[in-house]
Amino acid sequence: MKTKFLNLLLLIFFTQNTYSQCFEIESILVDACGAQEGLNEMVRFKIGGAPLNTSTLNVSWPNNTWQGLIQNATTASKVATLNSDIVDAGGCGILIEPSGGILPANASVILVTSFNLDTSLNSFGALSEDTYIIFQNNPAVTAGHFANFGTGLRTLTIFLGPCVDVVTYDRSLLVSPTGETTASDGSTVLFTPGGIATYVNYGCSAPVQPFLVEINNPSIAACPGDTIALIATAEGQQSVVWTAPSGSFSNSGALTTSFTIPSNATGTILVTLTATNSCGLEISDTVLITITNNLVPNFATTLTLCSGTTAPTLNTTSPNGIVGTWSPSSINNTTSGNYVFTPNANQCASSVTLVVTVTNNIVPNFATTLTLCNGTTAPALNTTSPNGIVGTWSPASINNTTSGNYVFTPNANQCASTVTLVVTVTNNIVPDFTTTLTLCSGTTAPTLNTTSPNGIVGTWSPGTISNTTSGNYIFTPNANQCASPITLVVTVTSSITPDFATTLTLCNGTTAPTLNTTSPNGISGTWSPPAINNTTNGNYIFTPNANQCAAPITLVVTVTSTITPDFATTLTLCNGTTAPSLTTTSPNGIIGTWSPATITNNASGNYVFTPNTNQCALPITLVVTVTNTITPDFATTLTLCSGTTAPTLNTTSPNGIVGTWSPGTISNTTSGNYIFTPNVNQCASPITLVVTVTNTITPDFATTLTLCNGTTAPTLNTTSPNGIVGTWSPATINNTTSGNYIFTPNANQCALSVTLVVTITNFDFTFIEKCEGRIFIIESILENPLADSNYEWTLENNPTIISQESFLNVTELINSNNITNTFPKTFSLKIYTSEGCEETRQVTVFNAFCGIPKGISPNNDGLNDSFDLTGLGVESISIFNRYGRQIYSKNNYLNEWYGQSDNGHELPDGTYYYLLNKSDGKQVTGWVYINRQAN
Repeated sequence: MKTKFLNLLLLIFFTQNTYSQCFEIESILVDACGAQEGLNEMVRFKIGGAPLNTSTLNVSWPNNTWQGLIQNATTASKVATLNSDIVDAGGCGILIEPSGGILPANASVILVTSFNLDTSLNSFGALSEDTYIIFQNNPAVTAGHFANFGTGLRTLTIFLGPCVDVVTYDRSLLVSPTGETTASDGSTVLFTPGGIATYVNYGCSAPVQPFLVEINNPSIAACPGDTIALIATAEGQQSVVWTAPSGSFSNSGALTTSFTIPSNATGTILVTLTATNSCGLEISDTVLITITNNLVPNFATTLTLCSGTTAPTLNTTSPNGIVGTWSPSSINNTTSGNYVFTPNANQCASSVTLVVTVTNNIVPNFATTLTLCNGTTAPALNTTSPNGIVGTWSPASINNTTSGNYVFTPNANQCASTVTLVVTVTNNIVPDFTTTLTLCSGTTAPTLNTTSPNGIVGTWSPGTISNTTSGNYIFTPNANQCASPITLVVTVTSSITPDFATTLTLCNGTTAPTLNTTSPNGISGTWSPPAINNTTNGNYIFTPNANQCAAPITLVVTVTSTITPDFATTLTLCNGTTAPSLTTTSPNGIIGTWSPATITNNASGNYVFTPNTNQCALPITLVVTVTNTITPDFATTLTLCSGTTAPTLNTTSPNGIVGTWSPGTISNTTSGNYIFTPNVNQCASPITLVVTVTNTITPDFATTLTLCNGTTAPTLNTTSPNGIVGTWSPATINNTTSGNYIFTPNANQCALSVTLVVTITNFDFTFIEKCEGRIFIIESILENPLADSNYEWTLENNPTIISQESFLNVTELINSNNITNTFPKTFSLKIYTSEGCEETRQVTVFNAFCGIPKGISPNNDGLNDSFDLTGLGVESISIFNRYGRQIYSKNNYLNEWYGQSDNGHELPDGTYYYLLNKSDGKQVTGWVYINRQAN
């Protein structure tokens, strides 16, 4: 961390620029070599565009006090010794002690912490530029001026002329020569102009740029023709150049380059990087490249395949151990082609090509099927095909009793494929004709089929069957069917007539006799139709079953129409009424009897009328239903909520009674009675419906609710304060989303639905810091402010409330002496509401003052008369004039400087430099302008 202090533009009418008088701290040798570290530490800084006089030099070391400069014979001797060492190291720059204390413009300067510097422990190396050196008048303080490895920050401040420069480093980041974060001799901190620190260690050397070069690559093994990336680092060089006895560099003058090895290289190649500084001194570093010879993978380079045979797998590792890939990756067993093997990288191996020749297969042109009859002589199997392929058969000869496959395998080296002969051996077949047949004499004989059901074709002898004479008929199969002849025996028999009755008369509807399927003389058969229809005349034919040599006969059935007595067949009576008498002659003249003979009037039942015989008349049944008196099963009471839709009065009761209501419709505003009168002939009695109309109630729930997002939502009560029971939808309140919740009363309460509107508010706030004049205020900003928000400010872990406003006036709080003016301070603010919203945030304040004034005008006009630093926690102040001389100082400063010196004299108008030490350990510097001219 670094601060540069310049004369600033302080007032609108006053401008001064002193950049040319400033300087920059560039490096610190923090951990010097030797046990007496306080004698050997160094600081390097760069003078700006104007010379500076060392008489104004003042240094604030992290440790120890500034003891001024010394330049005498001792320092001259030290410088002479160091310059001799620089020349011996090949440097062309020298160390110079300033003449008259003047450090020229743009000079590089080394400040040594003691003139008793041990020159043998602190090499300046090959210094390449003239550098001024100055020594602190420290004869014996051996304790270090800086803090080595540990924790915490350390700050160095140098005052020189009108300028000051401050740098800060972190002790924990100091490094060893190998880069570990641990301080050791040579730990150095470099600073950019912006104050950014870099931690290095070049060993026991002054904080000047070293001259070194190093190739970062280790020893390299490579193949001829390879290109290798080379990377190096260097310090203090004017130029670098790469060289090698053979090969080429992509850029021989760069620290990072590519080196291409010759394709015919063998053995080793030594690569050298030479750095030259501005003094012409050269230093070098080398790296050795070992060349590995190329290997040829020892795969076979030719292969011949028969088309379609299994191709061998391409091995990705050669017999002599070269690993790589093939392109194509597998052999095509149908097409000739080349297959290239490419070794993987870093094996120093070359590619090889496999030439694959694929030859088409020849198919031996044997017949592939053969059919034999079981036991016939089988042909011999030829071992040479008609197209000249020689081979062997498996099995070697054909079995004439069993079907099977016979495989011909060509001899090797003919690119011929195997063929299979399928031999089918067929057993002798017996034609599956029936072998017996019985015919009734004179019936039509069947035709003799010349193809059996199982497919055997042949001829019959004789060729047709005689229907009058028994005899034998021989079937002879045609040749080449492996089939044997058979004989059909035909028997011809005389016919018999079944002795059934041939006529029948029935009354329409009477039960018809069953048709017997066996005649009295033993002929069995079937009738068509199979049963007698007792309502229609018709003929019924009996057909004897086959093989009985019996003739069919016909039964003629005559049906006489049946008369139905035309009595009523149903009667309904109300229980206890007089029943009618049952008459024994029907209106259409049928005479008969009833059973039971009289109707009973108190029980339902059936009454059967049976006609007397010989009338071809049917019995009928009178169904008498005795009905009890029914009460319509309507509800007899109804309660309605006033104004709700009244139900319609149904004119048919649930138990089926039809009638009318009086009045005909229900009033939904007035209680009353409604009478239902059944229609006649229903054995039903009237009833009364009593309707009660009740007023409607509104559940007295609250209809709005506001919740903070995430707070516990109240439970929705299912009974309202005025006693209405119901359900909510949704049933529970979502404590993260606004929405409506509807309460629906249970039935039969004459109550209305109500809606609860729930609003979810996000309760969060942020802080803003602002100045109102010189007053420093922290204000809280609520995202969703609520009317009853409460505020409680507290300081750090103290529970005492210091404010209950939405803002905190920190300046007023400090000035009221309620709290100390040391900073930083952490304030807590809790904001809460009656809805349960609550949030607490903390804010850290680093001062309670609205800026440091850029100028003062001490003319007693009440405006900016003094340098007011109230609330900044200033422990001490020092004010310097433009020549770097301290003119005013005070401890526990608030607002006491109004442009006077320590002795009370009024200072002239102009620019002054201040240095503040604060209670938080920080140091603040800057410029303030005195202007007594009235505004």
